Amino acid sequence: MKKIFIIFISVLFVPLRAFPQSQTWHPGLFRINTSISAGDENIERVSSKADQIGMEFIVFSDQFLVRGEYGLPPFRNILKKSIDRQSICTYGVDEYLKRIEDANKQFPRLVLVPGADIAPHYYWTGSPFRNNLTTRQFSEQLTVFGIKDADFYKKLPVIHNSYMSFSFFNFILSCLPLIISVLGVFVLISVRKPYYADAQGNKYFKHKTLRISSGIILVLTGLLWCIDNRPLSYKSGFNQYSDYGQAPYQKVIDYVRKTGGDSAGITWSAPEAKMRDRIFGINLLSVPYLDDIERTNGHNGLAGVYGDAFHAHEAGKTWDKLLLEYCSGKRSVRPVIFGESDYHGHGDIAFIQTVVNCPKITLENVVYSLLEGRSYAISLIGKNRIVLDSATVENGICVSGPGEVLKYSPRSPIVLNVKGRVEPENKGEKHPGEIRIILDGKEIERKMINLGNFTLIEQIPASALDNRISKHYVRFYIRSPSAGFLLSNPIFIEM
Repeated sequence: MKKIFIIFISVLFVPLRAFPQSQTWHPGLFRINTSISAGDENIERVSSKADQIGMEFIVFSDQFLVRGEYGLPPFRNILKKSIDRQSICTYGVDEYLKRIEDANKQFPRLVLVPGADIAPHYYWTGSPFRNNLTTRQFSEQLTVFGIKDADFYKKLPVIHNSYMSFSFFNFILSCLPLIISVLGVFVLISVRKPYYADAQGNKYFKHKTLRISSGIILVLTGLLWCIDNRPLSYKSGFNQYSDYGQAPYQKVIDYVRKTGGDSAGITWSAPEAKMRDRIFGINLLSVPYLDDIERTNGHNGLAGVYGDAFHAHEAGKTWDKLLLEYCSGKRSVRPVIFGESDYHGHGDIAFIQTVVNCPKITLENVVYSLLEGRSYAISLIGKNRIVLDSATVENGICVSGPGEVLKYSPRSPIVLNVKGRVEPENKGEKHPGEIRIILDGKEIERKMINLGNFTLIEQIPASALDNRISKHYVRFYIRSPSAGFLLSNPIFIEM
């Protein structure tokens, strides 16, 4: 009996072994444009393509509103020229959401997530009379996703998204120019005062041309000014003739957070892309906007992998700055990365993928995994892609994956364990690659590995964890000339 008791006690106090966490990965496509806006293929065609190649979800993000508008002072909302392109607004918000819903019934193996690309603001510089008119930051966009409510989209506070809205204060303010019209009426009335009356009571008037003209001008000016103010329309507070910095973008982010709650995502799209063009004699220029990403709060992160050159994921750069602010408590919303397909109907639809970890593929699970960062992003080389079987950080007691939190234990070492392969698998084929491990914004390890079928076990030095900070993170990315690129969201370590 004594021997049995000793065995029981010894087993009880042996540290628990960290068994590999079960991870179920689901590949999908994030940010897809269709023929509703800038794409060449309709929603059903895109869904069919994705279904045939084994994708499990699509986040659609057709352009919400595409309009360029320039007006001449003093009545810029009347004396104006507008150019609209196809968008969700021209198609109809309700119809767009309904079409995605119907397509999901047609392809039940897919989860179709509604979303929209939004450009909250742009502004003009130059002059049409000097042939240097330029519209700036027209392509500075965010992607909103996860919401199926039409009113949510209809009331997005983006430039040119006008809808009927009554605010007593704004109505009074917009109608103040009518005072000028009233003055004009008084001027016209004063013109009718008689300058002579005879004994029989006949009155004679002398019409004063200047007073009549002045009265008419005042009446028309007040009316036009009032109409130009659009008293019954919603106003975002930002016009296209001034640069307001990050304020218009912050307003949209705040709206999404307040109206959409935790089930709505808003992320910055292609932040390092540069666009320069000339259309109809007008210059279009958009420059990278990483600074705006760092200056705004409440968003869910940024595109980390996309078709243009990208560097925000490198150690110590924009993404790490956001993550460090999140870990220190300066940011309340976790900044994660997404693989942005930006598919418009040409090229390989699966060239860039976002892969999420969730037990079952549902709309709620996909959106939750994307927002929590339980995912990684990849870009392909040809048909080759790097696939993770598991990616964990463990401490001998607990195991956590991307987007999850591991509780630090001083009794056990922290170990990063990454297992993966290259698909399609060809026996004997080697895929050399490099993996870089980032801890709290600093690169702590760089290794060359064969990605054909690999396992990486790397101990995270406890000495590198600053005890003054309550939360840390470790992340990694892999690059291969023959298998492509993989960027994982971080695993957090709580002290």
